[in-house]
Amino acid sequence: MQPQDRINILMVDDHPQNLLALEAVLGDTGQNLVKAGSGREALKRLLNQDFALILLDVQMPGLDGYETAALVREREQSRHTPIIFLTAINQSDAQVFKGYSTRAVDYMFKPFMPEVLKAKVAVFVDLYRAMQEIKRQADMLHQANEELESEIVERRKAEAALQQVHDELEARVERRTEQLARANTELKEQIGERRLAEQERERLHAEVIRMQSAMLEELSTPLIPLSDEIVVMPLIGTVDSKRAAQVLDVVSQGVVSRGAKVAIIDITGVSTVDTYVAGALIQAAQAVQLLGAEVVLTGIRSKVAQSLVELGVDLSSLITRRNLQSGLAYAQSRLGQMPTVVAG
Repeated sequence: MQPQDRINILMVDDHPQNLLALEAVLGDTGQNLVKAGSGREALKRLLNQDFALILLDVQMPGLDGYETAALVREREQSRHTPIIFLTAINQSDAQVFKGYSTRAVDYMFKPFMPEVLKAKVAVFVDLYRAMQEIKRQADMLHQANEELESEIVERRKAEAALQQVHDELEARVERRTEQLARANTELKEQIGERRLAEQERERLHAEVIRMQSAMLEELSTPLIPLSDEIVVMPLIGTVDSKRAAQVLDVVSQGVVSRGAKVAIIDITGVSTVDTYVAGALIQAAQAVQLLGAEVVLTGIRSKVAQSLVELGVDLSSLITRRNLQSGLAYAQSRLGQMPTVVAG
């Protein structure tokens, strides 16, 4: 990967050993890893560089992670930069909610799984690249549109001048009529070329929109293989009918293509789980069971669980675990594998 192709990732932690650990996990991604030892240093970095993602420690002296995130959101340049909180404590729902209230995209607890962190970082790197490409295409379209509008203005001026000449030539001798007809034919050809250019611009615009939709749809339901027999799908954000159908399709295809025995669906990043979403998850589990595998649902927070009970949703047909680590431990136990938990 060329230096100019590397994407900036900001890692913020007051403990140098934690920054070294993050650098060791993400070093082989080939991206530009920028370290900051405090919230204030992170804010200075954000003044001079653009970042695809911020990995932000919660517990820091001076400005803590929440305060730093709030200041990041106040700045126009970094207002939409994704933030993932990392913490070894403060695992309560209140603290998690506080993190999400700063518009963080995720909240990971230490020790975290390197492969899961790398996968989430890869999602935001791909999303950043996609948005940069869309911006580049939009700039090109804008420039082409301005050039086309300028050409239209010039051609309208030419048409006006030609009309004036035409009026003057009407009073002249008949021998100039042929010259005028030839000029009129050339003008029609120019108008035809302009119409073709406008049609091409509209086609390019539609293609950019199609590419954007395809990229965002692919990134919304990533399937991560943790081993030959275990796959994980971390979900973030809202699950609507289209995305629920995609979850079912991606998990089923992943189980068939990889020969997986256990599929873990992690909903830690899903803000709301209602009867529709629960029904979609149950349907996905039943489909996977028909393929000879099983689904483990992880990341159900206590507030979400209480809401499901109040709605009368029965998840007894699903295997559930509190978090992704315990879900992976269950899957490995089912498959007779040694549990692997990596501290971060």
